[in-house]
Amino acid sequence: PREQCFTMYNEAFAVFMMGFVAGNTQPQTHAYRCHQWEVRVPGGRPQFDRFCKPHATPYKELLMPRWCLCEPGLIRNAWGQCISLQDCYKCGRDLYEDFNRCASACGKNCGSSQGRVCIAKCVAQCDCGPGHVPDPLRQYGCIPQNWCPHRCPRYSSWQRCHSTCAPRCDGYKPTSCERFCDEGKCVCWPGFAETTRRGRKLCVLQNHCPRTGQE
Repeated sequence: PREQCFTMYNEAFAVFMMGFVAGNTQPQTHAYRCHQWEVRVPGGRPQFDRFCKPHATPYKELLMPRWCLCEPGLIRNAWGQCISLQDCYKCGRDLYEDFNRCASACGKNCGSSQGRVCIAKCVAQCDCGPGHVPDPLRQYGCIPQNWCPHRCPRYSSWQRCHSTCAPRCDGYKPTSCERFCDEGKCVCWPGFAETTRRGRKLCVLQNHCPRTGQE
């Protein structure tokens, strides 16, 4: 039943998208070299391919007209790779988890930096789709990266609304205090002041501020 649902959903999606392309493109010849596990589109019109997890796939990848489709019996994953239906069904529980032919062997999580380089070999396994990471609270499978809880220094918390007059060890005081709300920032708790140590923001008791505001 689960496999039938996947197949029916993807077939309906593919029929809709192929019809959309057919009505919005003109027949033409296009020299394009297909990659491994792909076949050339019959006729002179590009088509949309079928995807294992449309919800986990970036729109740019999902809505790309293609001159090469995955071979029969294969389906495209959220990274644009052709995978088997068997591999597709391995990650069937979470809408935002897909089978990746080359997932990072180092894993990814809310604490991993965007620019981190993993020197370990990639592995073929179920992986959170592009822009998603495993939920650290384990309430969901994969969550958008912008849902990750913010990590603030000790004695501070993340607040979307904050004041320009928050205590600072460097002695800076604005001419007027304003409170505003934006994307948020880490704010020191009451009784603490903001300072820096070796380039990192810290919160210390106001009566423990270093003289220069730096250490």
